[in-house]
Amino acid sequence: MSERKPCIPLYTDLTDRKVLVAGTGPEAQELIRYLSAYTDHLYVLTGEEPYERSDLYGMDYVVSVLQDEAVNEDIFVTCRTLGIRVSIPSCPARCDFFLRL
Repeated sequence: MSERKPCIPLYTDLTDRKVLVAGTGPEAQELIRYLSAYTDHLYVLTGEEPYERSDLYGMDYVVSVLQDEAVNEDIFVTCRTLGIRVSIPSCPARCDFFLRL
């Protein structure tokens, strides 16, 4: 894998984009609160329901703050395969984008 270049601020319109937040707890709640101001197409996958790859189908952006690293890895690989922008904040190397709340 090539070395990552520095990130730049990039603004995007999420109005018609489907965004999935996977996780529970304060970090997920903060993301949900923040993102709900930018899209009416916000989906939430809590740790209480089993993750399935089909949860990702049709999404434009996925943020996972799940504690299960194996699930996070599967989310990352699946999103990359499907061309979905993904962010796993616990692992910066697994982030296509970063959110600054």
